Order: sequence, then C-alpha cells, then structure tokens
Amino acid sequence: MLGKPGVPQAVGGFLAWWRGELAALWPGRASSADSDAAIWELSPLDGQLSLRTGSDGARYLIDPDDDEAELPAGLKVPATPVVLQLDPAFAMVAPVELPLAAEENLDRVLSYQMDHETPFTADQVFFDHRVTVRDRGAQKLFAELVVIPRRVLEPLFEHLRSWGVPLKAATLSIDGDSHSYNLLPDAWRATPRRWPLLLNGALAAAALVLLAAGVALPLFAKQQTLDALEPQVKEARDAALATRQLREETEQLRARLDFARNEKRDRVKLLDVLGELTSLLPDDTWLLQLEVRGDEVQLRGETPNAAQLVGLLEASERLRNARFRSPVVQIAAAGRERFHLSVDLQQQQEEDDQ
Repeated sequence: MLGKPGVPQAVGGFLAWWRGELAALWPGRASSADSDAAIWELSPLDGQLSLRTGSDGARYLIDPDDDEAELPAGLKVPATPVVLQLDPAFAMVAPVELPLAAEENLDRVLSYQMDHETPFTADQVFFDHRVTVRDRGAQKLFAELVVIPRRVLEPLFEHLRSWGVPLKAATLSIDGDSHSYNLLPDAWRATPRRWPLLLNGALAAAALVLLAAGVALPLFAKQQTLDALEPQVKEARDAALATRQLREETEQLRARLDFARNEKRDRVKLLDVLGELTSLLPDDTWLLQLEVRGDEVQLRGETPNAAQLVGLLEASERLRNARFRSPVVQIAAAGRERFHLSVDLQQQQEEDDQ
C-alpha cells in the first residue's frame, strides 16, 4: 500500500513549480516566447490581401478598401498573439548614408529625411531600419531603410483590431536575409494579459523579500558608510548627467551642421554640372535624363551626331573620361541618334575645402 507523501516531498514539488514560474520572467525566455505566437503570412493578390494562417495553409482574401469588412468565414481568432510575415513585394528598400553622429537619434533623423530618401513623408509610411556599416574613419553611417505605405497595411490593421485579433508584430525579411524588420506600430500591438504578470511579479517580490531578510544584518552594518558617501555620489552623478546632456546636444548640432553642409555641397555640384553641360552641348542635342551618382554623371538623350559629344565633353575642365554606356541607337525617321553617355566629375580643391 502506498503511503501519503511527506512534507519534504510536498515542499519540493512547490519549489519546483515556483522555479518554473520565476523562470518565465527571466529575460532569456523572451526569444522562446515567440514560438507561442501564431504565424500568419500576408501577400498581395489581384488588388486584395491574401492571408494564409496555420499549418493547414488556409487562405483568406481581404479587400483593404472595404471599410466594413467582416471576419472572413472560417477564420478563427487565436488566443495567442499573431505575427504577420509580410511579403517583400509590399516594401521599398532604400540605402541611406548619414553622419555617424546621427545614430543616437536615427529614428528621428530618418523621419526628417524620409521625403529625401523615398517618395513619401514620414506620416505616410510604416518604416523600420538597421545599421549595416559604421565607417568610423570617415565618420559615416550606412543604413538600410525599409518602408511600406500606410494605405497598403493600415486598413488591414484596423480590420484585425476590430475582429479582436491580437497582433504582436508585422515582420519582413529582404532577399532571404536573416534580419527581420518589424513594421507594426505600437498602437496596433497587443497588450499582454496582466494577471499572469502580476502573479509572477508577486512571486518574484516574495523571493526578493526572503533574500533581503537573509542579508539584512550585513547591509545594515554598511548603511552608515553609504549614508556618509551619498552626498559625494549625488554630486558626481549630477556632474555626469550634465556632461552627458552637453555631449548629446553637441552631437545633435554637429549632425545638423554636417547634414546642412552636405546638402549645400550636393546642390552646388548639381547646379555646376547643369551649367557646364548647357555650355558644352549643342543646341540640337536633347537631354532626356541627367543623373549624378557621386562623381559620375550619366546622360541620356538624342542628338544628330552622338560621336561628337565625347570630344565636346572631354574639352571641359570639370569633366573627364567621357564614354558610351550602351550602343548608339539610330532613329532613322527623325535623323537623330539616341545615346547613353557617362562622364566623371572632376572635383575642385576649393569645393573639398568647403
């Protein structure tokens, strides 16, 4: 006959359960918690949004333009948070180059720069970013900016929220890259249930109280020394805080100054190139496209004699190494030739000094 479990066994079982509850609060568990989330795949399909859910691969079509769309038949709202895996076709990726000092406020700087790097303003898109290269020698920062127009996903987020779907993230990977961007705004992220957190927090607090009781006597003996040192610590802390604030303000001002200087330099460069080309190219030559990439200028257009353009461009003091990027195309009906030329821009020393 089996006997009843003794007190040691009961206490051991309680402690094992308690350790499991406290382990759930440990930061290292955050990554494993993602495995509990429902994974839904979202992709564009014929002007609608295709939502694939669960391991069975069930697909649901959602019209983002339907303001009164109801929960599709058969789509079940999960109890666990949902991670939307977005098709890369939704996104536009833009490489960004900034001063290294801008990294401390990169979100804000990219918001200001959004209309320069993309066809949109910051309030028209959902965006995320990551730093790809830090060139400390040149004090440059290279980042990858990923944006999705709000009009594409915002109606879907509204539908999911009205249906009670708890969204946790909207992730996107570019070209098989292991890095995932999260484009879900905080406003649409599900709030975790509070009662498990409160219960585990109470258990953790109880453990801390027991721990504090075990070390109370040694701490009390040292309290007098700490009280004597407190004014000195406070003075040093205030000085460090003031220094940090000054450093941050200095870095922000430096970033703004570098940005303004670069903008001025690039605009002056473009105006100089336009003026130089206007004086060099014949009146019967048309430019259909002009593109400046760093120190390279690319020209696309039409002219009666494309071959003469190389010599005209080489005669300039600011331009060198003129060359055709593609074969000349004859337009027989118009008696003209379509060309694609590139030429290197010779930087002047005084521009660099500025």
